Amino acid sequence: MDAEIKEHYEKYFAREKEFLPLSSYDQIKFLKGVKPRAKLLDIACGNGYFLKNASDVGLEVAGVDLSFEGIKIAHKILGEKDCVCVGEGENLPFISAYFDYVTCLGSLEHFTDQEKAIREMLRAGKQQAQFVLIVPNSKFNYKVILTGKFGTWQKEFRETLRSKKEWTEFFEKNGLRVERVTKDDAVRPKMRRLKLLILKLIPLQFTYNFVFICSRKNL
Repeated sequence: MDAEIKEHYEKYFAREKEFLPLSSYDQIKFLKGVKPRAKLLDIACGNGYFLKNASDVGLEVAGVDLSFEGIKIAHKILGEKDCVCVGEGENLPFISAYFDYVTCLGSLEHFTDQEKAIREMLRAGKQQAQFVLIVPNSKFNYKVILTGKFGTWQKEFRETLRSKKEWTEFFEKNGLRVERVTKDDAVRPKMRRLKLLILKLIPLQFTYNFVFICSRKNL
């Protein structure tokens, strides 16, 4: 476990910085063919808001995050549906071939060993599992326009930036088949309508985050 990354997120969640309305953190629409009681694992689940949304549509959810502070918040949010724990994405504390959906929403770029993390996702997912990964764009995007700097809003330490083509090649090389790539439209509530309009007008290659919807490559 990278101590620098862990320390950052302990402080990040201790400030309760990610207490957002549920509607602003809803990426359920990226899950294809959701059926009640299907099993979903969210890696780097943070405060658990995405898991709360997923449980509300009938999914059985589990999550893992390296931050004790983040998991403390998730325990409160999930209540009786709580099934989250502290752990690393590169060493998942779950049995093999168990989950119908495996998600990692905006965190893979910070992982110490991204290839191992993907191997763990594939191990934890069922043969027909769907994998949803949100990752940052290395190309010119609206964050660069606003700040003049490349990287994500959370860049306090190491992160990996790739273009759509580079992320596709990386995922395919490591056992995932990319089915579809789209934009991440989960935006913060302030000026939400304007942000969504701008996002709609921006070409995919210039979006801030890509959403990769993948399956297992060896099917």
